[in-house]
Amino acid sequence: MKVTAIIAGIIIGFSSSVSFAALKCTDLQCDVKWKTNMGEIDLASVCYNFKGKSQYKECRGLAAKVFAQRCEKGNKNRNQVWVDVYCSAAKEYRP
Repeated sequence: MKVTAIIAGIIIGFSSSVSFAALKCTDLQCDVKWKTNMGEIDLASVCYNFKGKSQYKECRGLAAKVFAQRCEKGNKNRNQVWVDVYCSAAKEYRP
C-alpha cells in the first residue's frame, strides 16, 4: 500500500487550504503535484505538472507552504504519517 493512498484517506479529516497567486491547494484538491518513492515525497518531482510552464516557479513556492502547513497539522493532530512525510519534505525542500 502506497503512502499516498494512506495520506488520501487521512486528508479528509483535516480542513485547510493554501494559496499562492493563481494556484491553490486544499485538502481535497491541490494544484501542486509530486510523486512518491517508498513513502517519501520525491522532491525532484515537485510540480512536475507545471514543468516548462510559466506557473512552475509559483507552484514550487506553494509546495513549500503546503509541506510546512501539513507538517504543522500532522504534529498538532498527532498524525505520524503526515509528520513523517510532510515534515521531512518541509525540512529538505528548497524551491
